[in-house]
Amino acid sequence: MTASVQETPLPMQQWVDNLNFRLDVAATEDEKIVSIVEAHIAFERIHPFADGNGRTGRMVLNYSLLQHGFAPLIINSKEKATYLRYLAEQDAIGFSKFIESALTEEQQRLQRFVNKEQHQISLAPLD
Repeated sequence: MTASVQETPLPMQQWVDNLNFRLDVAATEDEKIVSIVEAHIAFERIHPFADGNGRTGRMVLNYSLLQHGFAPLIINSKEKATYLRYLAEQDAIGFSKFIESALTEEQQRLQRFVNKEQHQISLAPLD
């Protein structure tokens, strides 16, 4: 069950306050990821909009990840069913492990882009 239109403002305010508090007190990267994952699951359960909750929820998830120094989560089409299962089962532990693996891959991919750009800069002629 999702929140009704009339009920939505209070759970959303509680959601924001809870996420901010948990991220402020998180001592490790793992604690931050678990906080972000649990907040994402909670957001999808509140379902505050008539349409676009999935897109908005993933955007907020990525904003939170980027804000705390993580790479964004890219969910490939082959992983979509796994992602949806974690949400449906509200499996924060499984989702956290899924995210950690995906973030490591994305961070490595981003580093390859940085390395390539630095290499191209070093090869550029000086004027």
